[in-house]
Amino acid sequence: MIASHLHSPVQVIQQQMSSSEFIIWAEFLKQDFNHPDRHDYYLAQIAMEVRRGSMNCRHPNKVKFEDLLMKFEIDKKDEPKTLEEADERSKKFWFALTGYELKDL
Repeated sequence: MIASHLHSPVQVIQQQMSSSEFIIWAEFLKQDFNHPDRHDYYLAQIAMEVRRGSMNCRHPNKVKFEDLLMKFEIDKKDEPKTLEEADERSKKFWFALTGYELKDL
């Protein structure tokens, strides 16, 4: 997600981003996940008009725009509880991508 958000290849990000910066970006994207952008609003508007115009809709005025915006929940049971735990998880992730193990250091 970070590579996609930054419009950069994963390899470039691996070389240029520290583990603490990775944690910050990951947290930012997690917080930003449920904030709709203009594309989400546009698609919800279209879905609302399609639903209101369907023959099966008995009460078109009860179809609400807000109900058509998707909401995502993040499973918090796997969240790191301390900064050290988050740092360790980040290191394991980056080392796994590069083929190294923490014991190789």
